[in-house]
Amino acid sequence: MKDNSKNLKNSYCDVGLQDPTFLFMHGWLEDRTFWTPVINLLSKQHRCINLDLVQVAKEGTESSLDPDSLAKSIEIFIDEIINRPVILVGHDLGGILALIANARSPENILGLVLIDPPLDGATNGAMTLLAKQIIDTELKDVVQPLFARWFLDSTPLWIQEKVKSSLSIYDQNVASEQFSKSEFLQEQMGRLIVEADKKPFMIIWPDNPSGNPEKLREITQFLRQEPVANTGHFLQLEKPAIVASLLRAFVDEIDRDPRIANLKDRLQGMDNTSDSTN
Repeated sequence: MKDNSKNLKNSYCDVGLQDPTFLFMHGWLEDRTFWTPVINLLSKQHRCINLDLVQVAKEGTESSLDPDSLAKSIEIFIDEIINRPVILVGHDLGGILALIANARSPENILGLVLIDPPLDGATNGAMTLLAKQIIDTELKDVVQPLFARWFLDSTPLWIQEKVKSSLSIYDQNVASEQFSKSEFLQEQMGRLIVEADKKPFMIIWPDNPSGNPEKLREITQFLRQEPVANTGHFLQLEKPAIVASLLRAFVDEIDRDPRIANLKDRLQGMDNTSDSTN
């Protein structure tokens, strides 16, 4: 990245101190504030870093915004800014990016938590179709049908307005590019999920999941799936206390899991080196 910390200082927030570190990634056409309610609760116990994905990509070496390029930006951010293994937490498209980043750089990922990732859309070609539709039509006409799936009757009005306001900020090219060049996911999604299942791995689902929990049970051995009742797609805004509680419990799984012993040893070594230099 270009002069990392200076260029990126407005592209992320970093709060809390204690490892393990959580790296939060928002979804399509969102920003890092979509994780603020959860981070406000979780950062009292753990370090939480929250990215604005488009800004991180544009300020880094990866100016493209397609999923693979965004995942590479995350990989570089971990290497050069955080410089230690992290727990990846991704909502929506951010969950897909977490899977790609883990497959690219597993030595930097302690575990993965995905919040209603669009696994169906990634594997059935819907993301590719949306990328084309967004260019050919008005963005508002493309997203309008999604609201029926994203929002329940009980979804607070402020959340609905926040989502619609966030969507209005982005132009069609940026909106389309984040789904572009995604054809590889149709063939590789199964492999990405299996790779994630080699370490602590959890998916949190709302009432109307964007993936198939039953199918995931068939192809994974250790994946933990947590349904959160009476929530829409933006459940980290609707039920932040529940999401934060699940993330705290996930830390216990990290602590107990022998499959990532080498990563935990690496963290311990970093802490010991830091203590000796202070």
